Amino acid sequence: MAKLKENSTRKISVFGLTMVVVGACIGSGIFLSPQSVARYIGEESFILWAWLIGGGVAFCGALTYSELVGLFPKAGGIYVFLKETYGKRMAFLYGWIVLSVITSGSIAALVIASSSYFNTLLGSPFSQQEVLLIALLMIAFNTLIHVRGIKLGEIFINILSVLKILGIFVLIAAGLFFINKENGELIPEALPRKSNGDLWIGVALSMIPVMWSFGGFQHASFLAADAKNPKRSVPMAMLIGVAFVTLCYWLCNYTYINVLGVEGLMNSTKPAVDAMNKIVSRGGTLVSLLIVVSTFGSAFIFTMSAPRIYYAMSKDQVFFKWTAKRHKKYDTPANAILVQSFWSAVLLVFWGSFENLINYVTFIEWIFLLLSGIGVFYFRKVKDKADYSFRIPLGPVIPSIFALVVIGFLVAVLSDGNKPALYGCILLGVGLLVYEIFKRKNRLEISNK
Repeated sequence: MAKLKENSTRKISVFGLTMVVVGACIGSGIFLSPQSVARYIGEESFILWAWLIGGGVAFCGALTYSELVGLFPKAGGIYVFLKETYGKRMAFLYGWIVLSVITSGSIAALVIASSSYFNTLLGSPFSQQEVLLIALLMIAFNTLIHVRGIKLGEIFINILSVLKILGIFVLIAAGLFFINKENGELIPEALPRKSNGDLWIGVALSMIPVMWSFGGFQHASFLAADAKNPKRSVPMAMLIGVAFVTLCYWLCNYTYINVLGVEGLMNSTKPAVDAMNKIVSRGGTLVSLLIVVSTFGSAFIFTMSAPRIYYAMSKDQVFFKWTAKRHKKYDTPANAILVQSFWSAVLLVFWGSFENLINYVTFIEWIFLLLSGIGVFYFRKVKDKADYSFRIPLGPVIPSIFALVVIGFLVAVLSDGNKPALYGCILLGVGLLVYEIFKRKNRLEISNK
């Protein structure tokens, strides 16, 4: 009985899962993406609507994944959904992409960004090599905390996410106060109006940075096995988290537009810093500190959530067996965490930044998000209603909206001149080779669905 009580205290709460969603979504996107959205659209009302549309799509995605989590409340999230829908090969390919580039590369990019902003805050006393060393120490710190236990990791996530939220609220509150001041009223800009056709093309293309900024809501599903009452807590956390992030994003962009103006936002490479500097003398320093906390917090969350995928892959005998071993004392997937952190460190040392590569592979990642989401339709045919702890309201309407908008997003990425498919296919090809090696090694009989 005592043992059961001890294990229950290690489970992550609804609040903790919500902070995972908030922290995974709010990283660097809201500080960098608004400029791109403004350039694509160029009109205030449509810019604000673009962020609401992104939030609506993410909410539809959260509802879709909530139904899937209710059916499969296991470690790995999307990996499990893909395995149950299409078989182990497809699931492995997703896990392979996450480990080889997406998550490990994101962690490397986030910690180097955090370290660089930290150096700037101190007046740039560190050399490039020392900034790199600080970033490596951040990876080591994240690894140590998450190996020691899910509860300890939750505490740090809650602290970092709350600090991030408070910082954003300060930015929004200061901006709204500035806007309401008589000398801060914005004079409407005489920007050339786009034709209706160009405007809607701009809105479609603006979904690229918007969708990137909302990416992360699915991370709560990775932690289902470590959650209290996952069939209830994970869906609740995803829905609350997405709604909260949408509100923050809309208010931030409203502030940027009304402090900098649409043209000022279009020409700003760091809108949050520029807006705060205009509101308060040296206010940009506070925002830079916020970016340090935000980027480090996102890296912290990625370090915790994604290893559950590698752990699930190992349990399915399509990855190194020792990555499935949990820590004897802390009961965490310690080996899987160490593998990811090691690869993140390798990418950081040899490449420094993985922003461009991450952009390429994001295209492939959203394909997997689409494939796992439409699994809802398959399971509604093969599962009994009694198997469901949560069913999406309005039947197939919401998952259909999610699927159609994601397809539109993927088309927009290609139409914007990006060519990520080739690079993603190369990585997927390597992943297929690795999968076949593990399949033969373990003599598995895997049937493709």
